[in-house]
Amino acid sequence: MDFNSATPLVAQQHNQMRILYLTYDGLTDPLGSSQILPYVLGLQQKGHQFTIVSFEKPGWKNNSKELEELMESRGIKWIPLKYHKYPPVFSTLYDLKTLRKAVRKETELEGYHAVHCRSYITSIVGLEMKVDRGLKFIFDMRGYWADERIEGNIWDIRNPLFRTIYKYFKKKEKEFLMESDYVVSLTNTSAAYLSTTHSIDHIEVIPCCVDMKLFDREAVLVPQVEAKYIGYLGSLGTWYMTREMIEFFSVFITIAPEYKLLIVTKDDSRYLVKLLEEFDISEDQYIITSASRTGVPGELVKMDALLSFIKPVFSKTASSPTKVGEALSMDIPVVVNKGIGDLDQVVSNHQLGILIEEFSREEYLAKSKELLRLIQSDFRGRVWVENNLSLQIGIDRYNKVYENLLTPS
Repeated sequence: MDFNSATPLVAQQHNQMRILYLTYDGLTDPLGSSQILPYVLGLQQKGHQFTIVSFEKPGWKNNSKELEELMESRGIKWIPLKYHKYPPVFSTLYDLKTLRKAVRKETELEGYHAVHCRSYITSIVGLEMKVDRGLKFIFDMRGYWADERIEGNIWDIRNPLFRTIYKYFKKKEKEFLMESDYVVSLTNTSAAYLSTTHSIDHIEVIPCCVDMKLFDREAVLVPQVEAKYIGYLGSLGTWYMTREMIEFFSVFITIAPEYKLLIVTKDDSRYLVKLLEEFDISEDQYIITSASRTGVPGELVKMDALLSFIKPVFSKTASSPTKVGEALSMDIPVVVNKGIGDLDQVVSNHQLGILIEEFSREEYLAKSKELLRLIQSDFRGRVWVENNLSLQIGIDRYNKVYENLLTPS
């Protein structure tokens, strides 16, 4: 079949599409390897053809050889662009210009049915491609990106520049939602909100899914550990409520002093150590370590429960914490706070962990007792993940989006 045309093509078969996939995250990033590439590879096996344009961080070439070989063997075209972080705002504008140039060149050389845009920056160009090239436009919004930056104190709304940028992206968000051929939301909570506020019916809910082959207790060599652990996995600060999680642990060990806190993070731990000292948690009561993605299951398997406290703000109603699904896939209960994505209903209705209603020591004590009982029970979370968050489910739902776009309306 001839793809040397800028005109969108008729599919080779009724269920196949040629997709231009745009992401501002890098495929060599942990997020890219866990939440982008597995879906693309699964969809490619269903017959869809892909070109991926991504932004890679400095030093990405050091880790790219295996990925480049994989892409070549699977017939996936990869166009890696250089990501710029500084100076703020201007670096993003430069990246946007680079993306626009690369996409225009690519769509002049080859024909595509759709442009699949992950989040907001790439959607600016994606919407242009719908207007200029007639491509179907998939707005894979992930979450309320502009609101996240305000609520995570990344942008100071009091600064006129950031206030202007915020208003710009909220306006663009509405355009993306209304002009897209399909919207992908991470949560049912957000999808319901968007359906009500924007009268959108072209929406599919696809949460952050779990690679159940990697996050499988049976596949991990369980280490010999003398202590029992309550754990935390991931970034510190911003939306993640590090102080509150440490305070919860300080209360938990008043009824279960045999437990230690295991923190797996690649972030600078100096602030973390100060917080631990503030809550009188001694050096022999915690461990701070880091792990590669393939090493994370080996750390998770040591834990009897996983903490995940996130700021309960508007933007987080659209969040689907990957770490929660990964822990549950390994039959580890979770301790989460209310107001995050669909977790209120999921945790409460399926007894998958403990839901924190308010951030107080009284609440922590009551929920610590519940957690201890849950730990001591025959907890099973993997079956729920298999039925709701497995990678195959995510692939099938994206495939549904693609096939619906190929069906004449």
